[in-house]
Amino acid sequence: MNTIASLVTEVLQSEQTGINLSKVIHLTTIAQQSLKEIQAQSGLDLRRYLIAIDSFSIKHTLKGHGNKVKENLRGQEGVTPKDFEYIPYIINHAETIVFEDKNKQGNYSFRFEATLHNHYVVIMEVRTKRKILALKTMRIFKAKKENQNLDFDSL
Repeated sequence: MNTIASLVTEVLQSEQTGINLSKVIHLTTIAQQSLKEIQAQSGLDLRRYLIAIDSFSIKHTLKGHGNKVKENLRGQEGVTPKDFEYIPYIINHAETIVFEDKNKQGNYSFRFEATLHNHYVVIMEVRTKRKILALKTMRIFKAKKENQNLDFDSL
């Protein structure tokens, strides 16, 4: 089992047991293509930063965007545990990157969009003290039919 799947499993188990899990996993560096776009839009140099996911962002994303019925009413898909595994790929192969300035916590944030079997919108925030680009939340929109049959499980 990979580290993302393990963390998601731990988070889901901790929610059932009432244990407050606080964990961060550091995944990979940010690809040159994404680094250039980030710097062009924001002036930020994230060359030594790692893509990261923490237990809070998983809980937040599943609570806010994980209910399939509610998300379908919004024209979206519910985020599933498997979807978190696509985050490094989405960040490093984004079709669109948008600088969103500072969020409520005072951290710079970016929106990354990529179409796999669905259209993913991932919000990441820059945490300068820890030198990480961390997941904030994720949404999923239905993709056009030509993308529906592609195999993205090998990512």
